[in-house]
Amino acid sequence: MKTQVSFVYVVGVDVSKAKLDIALPNETLSIKNKADAIQKLVDRLELDHVLFVMEATGGYENQLVSLLHKHDIAFGGG
Repeated sequence: MKTQVSFVYVVGVDVSKAKLDIALPNETLSIKNKADAIQKLVDRLELDHVLFVMEATGGYENQLVSLLHKHDIAFGGG
């Protein structure tokens, strides 16, 4: 039996080597594709029932995926 999870909102991420373009429900922003910048984003957001979606981009998504996994945050596409 599958467990169904409901998400309050989805965060879209466009991944590139230098930056991550983030689409939040009421805001868009760009951050450096660096662990410290990603950590600041994670610290800022209410992350219960949030799903991050991104496309795999030649490994450039790895830092984001690693931090999301570390914080047990749902993600897809990485």
